[in-house]
Amino acid sequence: MLYLDSYLPQHIWNNIFILSCIVDEKRHKFLLQIRKAYVKKLITKIYLNYWDPEEYIDWMSNDIIRWLNNDKGTLSLITDKLKKFFKKSFNVTINNDLDLHLWELNYYPTSKQQVNVYIDKMTEKEFMEYYQWIGNQEMNAWFSIPIDLEDSEYNFYN
Repeated sequence: MLYLDSYLPQHIWNNIFILSCIVDEKRHKFLLQIRKAYVKKLITKIYLNYWDPEEYIDWMSNDIIRWLNNDKGTLSLITDKLKKFFKKSFNVTINNDLDLHLWELNYYPTSKQQVNVYIDKMTEKEFMEYYQWIGNQEMNAWFSIPIDLEDSEYNFYN
C-alpha cells in the first residue's frame, strides 16, 4: 500500500491498520493472539521473578487449573467452572482429578503444551481474569513482593 498524499510514513500506516476496526474473523483471531501473547509474556515475567526458568511453566500450568477450579485443589473438588471450560474447549467431561490428569497425560503431557492450549482456548475475558488473579495472588501472601496492577508495568490496559 502506498499513500502518496499522506504525510505519515508507510510503517506508521501499517501500525494504524493493525489497531483499526476488525472486519473479518481471521484478523480478529490474529489480533487476539497478539494481545494474548503480550499478556502471556507479562505473566511469564511475574513467574520468573519467583521460580527458576526450569520450574515456572509447571507452576503456571498448575495455577491455570487452580484458577479454572475457583482457587480450589482438584484433588478435593472439581468445580462447574472447570467442567464448563473443558466441555466448551475440548468437548470432554471432567468429573474428578483422575479424569483431568488422564486427559492431560493423553493429549498434552508437558506443562508447556498445557499452558499453551489452555491460554489458546480461554476467551480474552477469561485470560484477563486469570491475569488479574495472578496479580491478586502476588499482592497476597502467595508471593512475597506485592505489585499494584493499576499503576504497574503489568497493567495491560495502561
